[in-house]
Amino acid sequence: FLVNLPNTDLDQVRSFINKRVEKEGRHSDVDSTFVRLLCSTRSGMGKTLQARRTAERLNSSCQTFQTSGKFLEYEFLIKRWLANFDDKTEHTRVFHVDLTTVNIEEINDILFQISILGGIQTNQSDVWICSKNDIYLFETTLPSDHNGLIDYMPTTLSLSPSEAIQAYLSEGQNSKQSLKKTSPHNFSQLMDYKNFLHPNFQRPCQYLDRYFLGQDLDEFFFLEDAPYGSPLSCLQTLVKSCPVQNPSFSEIFYFTSFLNNQLKSCEQSIFCNLGQEWTGLRFKNFVVNYAIMMAKDLTTRSVDVSDESEGIFKPQIIERRKWENNHHPFIFFNNDSQTMRFFGFWLKDNHLIDPLTQNIIERNIISKNLLQQLQVQQGRDRPMFNFDMDSQSKAVKLRDLCLVFGVNPDTMTDPDPSYELTLDNMNKMLAIFTKMKSNIPVIIMGETGCGKTKMISYMSKLFKGNKKAQNMITMKVHGGVQKESIYESVRKALTTAAKNQRMGIAMTIMFFDEANTSEAISTIKEIMIDRSVDGAPIHENCSLQVIAAVNPYRQHSTEMIKRLESA
Repeated sequence: FLVNLPNTDLDQVRSFINKRVEKEGRHSDVDSTFVRLLCSTRSGMGKTLQARRTAERLNSSCQTFQTSGKFLEYEFLIKRWLANFDDKTEHTRVFHVDLTTVNIEEINDILFQISILGGIQTNQSDVWICSKNDIYLFETTLPSDHNGLIDYMPTTLSLSPSEAIQAYLSEGQNSKQSLKKTSPHNFSQLMDYKNFLHPNFQRPCQYLDRYFLGQDLDEFFFLEDAPYGSPLSCLQTLVKSCPVQNPSFSEIFYFTSFLNNQLKSCEQSIFCNLGQEWTGLRFKNFVVNYAIMMAKDLTTRSVDVSDESEGIFKPQIIERRKWENNHHPFIFFNNDSQTMRFFGFWLKDNHLIDPLTQNIIERNIISKNLLQQLQVQQGRDRPMFNFDMDSQSKAVKLRDLCLVFGVNPDTMTDPDPSYELTLDNMNKMLAIFTKMKSNIPVIIMGETGCGKTKMISYMSKLFKGNKKAQNMITMKVHGGVQKESIYESVRKALTTAAKNQRMGIAMTIMFFDEANTSEAISTIKEIMIDRSVDGAPIHENCSLQVIAAVNPYRQHSTEMIKRLESA
């Protein structure tokens, strides 16, 4: 039969859905619904973190299901939920489904089944009936043309740092609250308060504020006793300091995590704590200044080849120094966290320069008095400044790498005599190592055969010293690779990493080669960015680090596609 749908007040539709998803009985949580949409307008805003925080508030575990295609696999979803089902439990269970890869029709369908029908069913007649004692969280990045039931669900919208700043300013929000109520059933997610209290945010903010005020940092150390500032002041400082314009919370986190590790090493360094011996020289200010410069350089993408695609969102990065076109001078702390090494550091007068072009990279990077004092301290065999690394022997280069990696250079032998070390690939290995120590995802981009795998292989051999162990697990990714095989490989790698850690090998590398050739790319994203395997979080102290190598991605125009198809 054909019937005409009656005109319905959309507010009535929203009210009906809100009543359908109301929790039963009394509850103490700020959220009164058992079905909720966690969304943002772009990635990296903390949706997955919000799901975990919901579970923490309810003293429950978060069971995450990661989708990997455009269509939701109900059979796998019910199988996952049943695997963790206990009909005797009285505790609230939190079911989190990441729908980022799923198309909008599928999202509307699962929301309708859970919130209106009260359960889901597969083609094999397996049925899952929802309990209003449990929580169902559906995560997605909103497409620009979204419509349907997704517009009427109880929603938590994850704001960007800039949007969160405006929310704090306009509403005078309580600084300890991470959620702002925008309607009876909708929230906006601001800055996570637990993250605000973490040293990853506290230490950089304390240093950045004092640095921008021009204060002497030689006698300053991180203050742990009480929270510094507020989430509002913290975000204002970090947004101003981050090189990415209108950054996401992920980009802010990478910047602060890297900077925090550098500042922590700086506080432990004997050279930054000489006290009255170097009064007035501000050596620590010099190191902090360069740590900020390195954080800006190494926590943003540094190659230009990915910019060849058109019509995609590109982060605007202020004064980005592209790796392939610029000289990259660095200061790396040795693994003892007390001493440091200068790489590619060329000075003219007191300016930092590019030795090839003589262009000034940073004016007045160091005072003349401090420069004179450092020149007195430096060794004859390895000067700090104006040192041509490429002209040195491989033994000298290998020693520098070993000291930063924490390997005894006196017992280390060259793991691959055929591999030539240059300042360029040394800086890349050191940058990758420092990023991994800060839990920043590492993606290497380059054409086939340019040496991506060889460099990672050489670096991993250095990590293990002369110990006989496998500390690099390579997975060749291709179009036929499914998420199950990726999960299986990572689980084996986790076991290997734990074994290596007991042997004293600090890092084991899981290397995904040609990671962008498979539709299971979202599974690799889950492992690298969310640090979880099929929804199960990877332990914070796990020594396994994941690196992905990708070939340059280019989005062809319609005209180019037609030409390729007709060729």
